[in-house]
Amino acid sequence: MPDQIQVVSIRDVTEVGPDGRPRYTIRVEFLVGQYGPFVESISREHFSAAVLRQRMEAIAREIEQLPMPEKPAPTPYMPPPLPRK
Repeated sequence: MPDQIQVVSIRDVTEVGPDGRPRYTIRVEFLVGQYGPFVESISREHFSAAVLRQRMEAIAREIEQLPMPEKPAPTPYMPPPLPRK
């Protein structure tokens, strides 16, 4: 599963909470295979690689359970016919 997860960006974000105080979070965008990006925000004080990995893997497991369309076979390229003279 972890090889299907690709981190796209990691950002340190400061927002104003409902109580007017600043909230410090780390926002991570990632892909699961060809799907996404998905976003996880974790408070800076609770952030760790283990917590992030656990959340991303949980999302990846759920994505894996969804019905996915079969990939069509690639169509071979055929150049247009040359004009006749």
